[in-house]
Amino acid sequence: MDGHLTRLQRRWRRLNALLHHPDDLHFALQLGWFLWQAPSDMQASHLAELLDETASSPRPTAPSPQVSLERILRLSRPWLQLPWLRARNTCYLRALLLYRFLDSGDQPMQIVYAVETDPTPGARLRGHAWISVGGQPLGLEDATIPARSRPLYVHPQQPRHGPPTNG
Repeated sequence: MDGHLTRLQRRWRRLNALLHHPDDLHFALQLGWFLWQAPSDMQASHLAELLDETASSPRPTAPSPQVSLERILRLSRPWLQLPWLRARNTCYLRALLLYRFLDSGDQPMQIVYAVETDPTPGARLRGHAWISVGGQPLGLEDATIPARSRPLYVHPQQPRHGPPTNG
């Protein structure tokens, strides 16, 4: 019995550490559903249309892009650690997740798909994706990637100001 109680207590502590706001549970479920559906949505849509739809979707308001980023990463991390979603934890899906849910306030936001250039003959190309808010890259595990990469596709070409939010 004590083993079950301690396991339950550990799970309760983890849940408390994860959920900081009353609507965090609802938002975490939205993020999980997006992570589950996004690959099939990408296969069924033209990229520009998918990104137009994603950019025009309402997103939760946040005091700053950094606060929004931290919340999205905190609430999506448990989903991306699940065995059946772990393989989807790529920069492409994380960038799309941020592009869909990050509140950039009144700053322009873009999603960037790029290739890392390597002058070595026969070197393998490495693709990357990230979002840019106010011209600054966000959501990268390695901040040096933009300097080493050449953008292949940026959406929108002219950055939009202030994505729709819902309070």
